[in-house]
Amino acid sequence: MDTDDWIFPRGAGAPRQQRSRRSHVALLRAADECFGDTGWRGTSVERIASAAGTSVGTVYARFGSKRDLLLAVVAQRVGEITEVVNAADLADDPVAVLIDSMRFAVRRRRGAAGLLHAWSDACIDHPELGGLEERIRDDLIARLRETLTAFQDLPGLRPDVDFARLAIVICGLIEGLHRPPWSLLGDEEAAQTVTRIILHLCLRDDALPAHLVAGREP
Repeated sequence: MDTDDWIFPRGAGAPRQQRSRRSHVALLRAADECFGDTGWRGTSVERIASAAGTSVGTVYARFGSKRDLLLAVVAQRVGEITEVVNAADLADDPVAVLIDSMRFAVRRRRGAAGLLHAWSDACIDHPELGGLEERIRDDLIARLRETLTAFQDLPGLRPDVDFARLAIVICGLIEGLHRPPWSLLGDEEAAQTVTRIILHLCLRDDALPAHLVAGREP
């Protein structure tokens, strides 16, 4: 599923003209920072336009409303995560790929903590966004499930592995990486810990890489 198809309410994707594209990117970056710093209710279209070095009219012409601009920012964040999930080739080197993917997830999730709070407040003000949040989660779980099927060819796979449920577990872990108690761990430690959890669920103990059992990074 293409994120643009179901998140962008209008003006989907970046414009083709270079000047308009620069303005588009600047607005998304400014909106991301402003929503993260001052929240949904504390951020005005005027503030975003000023931070992006453009006019309020340009914001409305491109995105339609503050709500739609927030959706575009969220779409961009979701797109980054789904790109990583889609690109993950677990059949090649599952430990290295999982750790790299979890490192990315930790950094992006923790870096988006303020934006996530803004999104939660926006969902209160706009209840229809709650259904969209469920679709985002369902899409991520589906992509994770498809990626995890690469484990089927690994030696030492546990016979009772349920990839559908495992995808739900991983999604839940990712969603909580910026909150306690996960936030008590450093980024690298959190990434490796999540990787160990996933591999322990997938592989028999005798098939786990020695460095993973010993708790060391490969």
